[in-house]
Amino acid sequence: MGHHWASITAPLDSLAFIKGEENVSWYRASDYARRGSCKTCATSLFWHGDKLDEYKDRIGVSAGAIVGNTGAQIKEHIFVADKGDYYQLVDGVPQKETF
Repeated sequence: MGHHWASITAPLDSLAFIKGEENVSWYRASDYARRGSCKTCATSLFWHGDKLDEYKDRIGVSAGAIVGNTGAQIKEHIFVADKGDYYQLVDGVPQKETF
């Protein structure tokens, strides 16, 4: 495995579309989360753990979908048990073996 998802997490109620919301398709990705993607090209845009108390009020927005500087900083690494063996996490940020 390797790099599958880099996101910026924000409060769910802060998500606002300026335009194009009709081009987002939501689907149930698991028992606890849903994903939003582009209807045209299938690019992953959002992850929302809507059935998880810790994440239901937050949404992950694909870092690659944001234009311009964000000022974001890495807060945690998840699924580190599955990370590629070709890199080390030495930044001192909390790590979760799974989710």
